[in-house]
Amino acid sequence: MKISKALFIFGLILLVLGIILVVASPSLVTWKQKEEPIEKTFSLLSRWKSQEKSDILANDELITVKPYYSEWSGKWSSTYGYWFCSFPWIYGEAKNIVISWNAKEISNPSKIFNFYVFDEKNFDLWTEGYPSTPYYVGKGSNTYNFSLTFNKKEELPSSFYYVVEVPSTELNSSASEEALKCAVEVNVIARWTEVEERSKYDYADYCAFYYYSGLSERRNFVLEGNVAEQNNKNFNFYIMDSSNEGNFWSDKPYSAYYEKKGISSDSFSLSLTEAQLKNDVYFIVENPNTNVNETIVLKVKLTYEETDYSASEGALIFGGILAVLGLIVVIAAGIATIIFKKQ
Repeated sequence: MKISKALFIFGLILLVLGIILVVASPSLVTWKQKEEPIEKTFSLLSRWKSQEKSDILANDELITVKPYYSEWSGKWSSTYGYWFCSFPWIYGEAKNIVISWNAKEISNPSKIFNFYVFDEKNFDLWTEGYPSTPYYVGKGSNTYNFSLTFNKKEELPSSFYYVVEVPSTELNSSASEEALKCAVEVNVIARWTEVEERSKYDYADYCAFYYYSGLSERRNFVLEGNVAEQNNKNFNFYIMDSSNEGNFWSDKPYSAYYEKKGISSDSFSLSLTEAQLKNDVYFIVENPNTNVNETIVLKVKLTYEETDYSASEGALIFGGILAVLGLIVVIAAGIATIIFKKQ
């Protein structure tokens, strides 16, 4: 009887302890720190693409000058000849525009001449005898080689007027027409670098963070990291949701969680809600430089706390086992008591 009573008490203790552990198991749930890292390297082209181009503005253009002396007036006429060429046809933006000129007298023997290059306005002033500003003036030679440089196409005139003039020192009223004649061959070539804006997908890129919610409860979301250009060049950096990311690529108004422009490196830390994360997060880098390619490295991680049920589950399982064992022992003690009474 004493053994049966002891077993009953022991089983009852196990049963009570098991029940206590089962009831207390929800309170043993803890929060565990977790993180999800992202790392990506972006290779961005310059905002503009360049292409070397050229155009022939004058090809072996022949200007013949035949000075004439009037015995009646005692004056010379037709001492110069001219022609013009249009500026090169440039479709996009342009830089480093160089107009190369070659003018040579082709008589045998070759004769000296003066050579001028004007825009239309200054050519008209020169022909009327008014002060003028030529692009180029060359005197007393039988050949000229030179270049005119313009920084952008807006600086170009609509036309170049070039003039061949017989110098006053070569005018001899007793010379024959053939001796006075001056024949000059002119060649003009334009060379430039044409620049055109690339597609936005060439000078900007993105990395998407897709958030997947789990069964456990989560809280305290923090998005932190750093971004840097490998050669300390400037770039633009944005963090935004999916709808605003679409607006960014479409050049529409957008709203960003985070935005920095003209930086070479940056560190950031953002507190976001789970609802914001479920709308996905986009990291966008943009190269604002017109002629420099870039390499940008992004390192970021999402940290948060997540419920940890391991201790609670352990307590629930162990408490259940104790309760079952206690119940079995209590039942066994009861059966033993009944058996002992019959004896």
